[in-house]
Amino acid sequence: MLKLNHVIIGVLASAAIYFFIASAHGIRLPMFSDFPVENVFSGEHVKPNVEEAPARTFRTRLRYAAEQEVNFAGEYVFTTWGCGTSCAMAALVNVRTGDSIVIDDTFCCWYGEEDWFDYRPDSRLLIIRGRLGEFSEEHGIHYFVLEEGALHRIHFAPLREFDD
Repeated sequence: MLKLNHVIIGVLASAAIYFFIASAHGIRLPMFSDFPVENVFSGEHVKPNVEEAPARTFRTRLRYAAEQEVNFAGEYVFTTWGCGTSCAMAALVNVRTGDSIVIDDTFCCWYGEEDWFDYRPDSRLLIIRGRLGEFSEEHGIHYFVLEEGALHRIHFAPLREFDD
């Protein structure tokens, strides 16, 4: 437990230093209000199209997600599931059209107090903390925007990873 507390303190200190430096250099981090949606869909949800890969592989997860309330970008449900120790996968299901986006990378290695993922029903901004891909060297906070049915990374805030 003591070791975990040191890890959490280290990650939080690293984040605080990054945000202090970023603000001192005039770097403005993306905010949810920068990427608003006009409306949050409240109609009947369409069943997800799960006939083609990679959606077919995760069809049960996507079908379950499509039954949930919109929680991202006005008409999507963002959903996650575990894939091992400190590992997660994620997808987006458009409840209006049935289209889905299975995110190719796994997410791992976030030991901070915040959730790995941050998103809002009224914004197209998605924030992912940790590493994208198990073997990636990029540990930090990744900012994505949903545009024309695809996620695009618009900013990366590197953070030191404390593993011991």
